[in-house]
Amino acid sequence: MKKLSHILLGMAVLGSGILAGCYDDKGNYDYRDINEMTVTVLAKNQNGREMLIGEDGYCRYKQPSTDTLRVTYTPEVKQSERNDESNLEYSWRVGYTKDNKYVVDTVSTKELTLTFPPQRTTAYSVVFSVTDLSTNLSFYQSLQITTVKPYINSWLVLNGSKGNRRISAVEDPDSLAYIFTADAYMDLGYERRFQEAIDLVYSPSFFGNLESEALQIVEPDSIFLMSPFDMQVQETTGQLLPSVILENSRKLLYGVDGNTQNAGTIIVDDARRIYYANRGQNKYSEFISKDVPNFRVDKIGQPNESSYVCFWDNELKQFMYADYSKGNVETFDDDTEWKNREVIWMGADNKQDKEAMGMALVKDLKTEEYWLYHFHVAGGYSITKQNIGKLPVDENSQFAVAPMEFEGQFFYTVGSVLYRFFVDGRESFELYDAGAPITQLQFRTSQCHGLAVNYWMYRCLGIVVDKGTEGELHEVKLDGSGDVESSAVFTGFGPIQDICFTFVNRIVL
Repeated sequence: MKKLSHILLGMAVLGSGILAGCYDDKGNYDYRDINEMTVTVLAKNQNGREMLIGEDGYCRYKQPSTDTLRVTYTPEVKQSERNDESNLEYSWRVGYTKDNKYVVDTVSTKELTLTFPPQRTTAYSVVFSVTDLSTNLSFYQSLQITTVKPYINSWLVLNGSKGNRRISAVEDPDSLAYIFTADAYMDLGYERRFQEAIDLVYSPSFFGNLESEALQIVEPDSIFLMSPFDMQVQETTGQLLPSVILENSRKLLYGVDGNTQNAGTIIVDDARRIYYANRGQNKYSEFISKDVPNFRVDKIGQPNESSYVCFWDNELKQFMYADYSKGNVETFDDDTEWKNREVIWMGADNKQDKEAMGMALVKDLKTEEYWLYHFHVAGGYSITKQNIGKLPVDENSQFAVAPMEFEGQFFYTVGSVLYRFFVDGRESFELYDAGAPITQLQFRTSQCHGLAVNYWMYRCLGIVVDKGTEGELHEVKLDGSGDVESSAVFTGFGPIQDICFTFVNRIVL
C-alpha cells in the first residue's frame, strides 16, 4: 500500500502595512487539504484466487500446464476528499516480446487482464499509473511479471494426517525468498487428490526416458506416475502394476527412488515382494528367483552406480541382490553367523565405485559393535566386512550417505541430533540439533549429477523433524569436510510422511 504525500497550500494575505509591521504580524493563512490518494493493486486469476504481488512489484506465477492463466489487476483507490472516481485517470503501459520483437501497449482502463498460455514462459513489464486530474498528482507502480516452470529443484513434502495427506512444495530453498506451496497439486488448478498417499518415489526419468523426470505417488491401493513440474498424471494403477499385485489385491508398502546413475525405481508390496520399473514394458515387473522363490524383502538398500539393488530377508537370514537388466534375484555367499547379529539399516554404499551395489549396517549383539557390509559386483558378487566399533544409535536412528562428496563417511541421528561418522578413524562428530526427533534424512542427490555446480548439490541434506501435529523440514548445507556451513528451517506442514527433491540431470529450457 502506497500513499501520496499530504500537501498544504498556504496563501499569504498581503496588506498595506505588511512591510512595516512584519514583526508583529502573526500570519494570516488559509489552509486547504489536497485530495489524498491511497492506492493498492490487487491481482486475481479467472477463478477468483488472489495472486501474490511482492513488495518490489515482482510477480512469479507457476507456468500453467493445460489451460491459459488469466490474471486481472485491479487498483483500489481511496481518496480523502472524494467518494467518486470521476477525477481519476488510469493507465497501464505493458511491455512484452511478440514475434521476437519487444512491444509496448498502453491501456487506458481501470483494470488490466493479462494472459499466460500453458507450457511456456511468459513475461510482462508493466507500469501502472493513476492521476488525480484535479491536482495533476499521480501514483505509479511497476510490476515485473513472469511465469516459470514450477517445482524444479524443489523439495516436495508429503504431509498431513492419514487420510488427509497433501503434497507441499518448497521452491528455491537456497533463497531467503523461497516459495512455500501448501498443496502443490491444487495450486496448479487441479481438484484435491492423493489424501491416502503413503510415499513419494522420484527418479530423473520415466522408465529410462531421459527427457522426462518422474514423480510417483504411492497409495496402498494405487500408484500414479506424473511429471513433477506440471503434476499431470501420465499413467495410473492399471497401467503400471503387474497382474500379480492387482489379481491378488496386494497393498503397496513403499517405493525406492531412482538416481542419476540408476534411474530405475522399485516398489514393495505387503507380501514383501519386490518390483522394478521395466523399461521395455513401461510398467513394473516382479523380480523372480528360481533358487529361492519364496524370498521376502525385509530391508532394502539403494542402487549405487551399478544396475543392482540389495536387500535382506530376515526369515532366511540372507542378503540377496536383484538385477534390473535380467529381472532376477540371486543370493550372496556369506559365512556370517546370524544368531547374534542384526541388520540395522541398508542403503547405498558410501564409496564412489561403479562396482558398488549397496551397504548394510549390522550389529553384533554380543559385543555391541557394528559392522559395515559392502556389496560388490566384482569378485563374483561378493561381500566385504568392516568393523567400525560402537555407535550410540537406537531403533529410531536415521541414516544417509552421499558417496559423491562424502566418501567413506555416513550420517546418522540419535533423537534430535545429527552426527557424521568417519569410518576409517571410527570417529563421530556432532553436527546439528534439530530440537525435536528426526524421522528421515535425505540428500538432494547423492550420486554424480550432470548439472551440479561446485558440488553444492551433494552437500544439501534434508532433515524431517517430528513436532507432533506439525512437521518441519530442516536443510543443512555442509562444507567440503562435512561440517555444517548453514541451515534453514521450512514450516507449514502437518506430520511429514516422506520427502523428495526434484532435481534434473539435463538442461531445461
